[in-house]
Amino acid sequence: MDSIISQFQSAFILGRLFTDNILIAFEINHFLHAPGADGGLSIKLDMAKAFDRVEWPFLFEALGNLGFAVGFISLIKMCISSSSLSFLINRERVGVVRPSRGLRQGDFLSPYLFIMCSEFLSRILARVELNGRILGIAVAPSAPRISHLLFADDTLIFYGANRSEAEAVSHILGTFAAASGLIINFSKSSLMISRSVCDGIASEIVTALGIPRCDSHELYLGVPASVGRNRYASFKFIKDHIWNRIQGWKVKFLSRAGREILIKVVLTSIPAYVMSCFRLPKSLFAEINSILAGF
Repeated sequence: MDSIISQFQSAFILGRLFTDNILIAFEINHFLHAPGADGGLSIKLDMAKAFDRVEWPFLFEALGNLGFAVGFISLIKMCISSSSLSFLINRERVGVVRPSRGLRQGDFLSPYLFIMCSEFLSRILARVELNGRILGIAVAPSAPRISHLLFADDTLIFYGANRSEAEAVSHILGTFAAASGLIINFSKSSLMISRSVCDGIASEIVTALGIPRCDSHELYLGVPASVGRNRYASFKFIKDHIWNRIQGWKVKFLSRAGREILIKVVLTSIPAYVMSCFRLPKSLFAEINSILAGF
């Protein structure tokens, strides 16, 4: 997989870390927020039920283009076409439906098949960048230019803030969506444009893409896409998440041992995930410890 999937995809590939995506995205978004930064933008795409919408002909064609043997592709066809769906009505299974597209959730093959499909979006963007139609963002003169980051169906795209590049990216997304069957939910996607771009050009970009503009993407892979001066406010969602989980458990009659297990196994893993990339404020730690002690 490492030899056929581009370096921009970090999901399900041995030796690649999701934290790399998080840190690269954070640096680029911080660069776009900085005053005086070159005109650039960041798009966070929202795929509507991505696994359920993959067209099988596109998948088989993708496998062939990636160099898989005909016999292997035939086995994949048998695996995904043998599935069936039933409806549960009044606790009874009713009817049988044979799907004609999509990848089964929970199947260990599905994530790998999906990233092979999304690899072609990465290759198209890389080729268009090589041809000079779009220009990725470099956070420093000696830094490499980054045009996109992928983690399964989580997609970030970076390029120059001008109408011609916006139209090129819009055409790429439309072509890929039509071929793959994936539907991009533009209303739930977000577009962040650097402060140095004038309002007139920004309006043209928003019109060309059809994506609403935002000051900053809220979260990327479960962590803040950017952190302002008020670090407590940026990471307060961790405390809120822990508080909400505890409120749901309080209605149950849990023993002391049961509560300790939930704290150690479930609740402590919530801040630990974010702490793999960021240092949390001490005041937030104190409040989280107080909530856990009260539980």
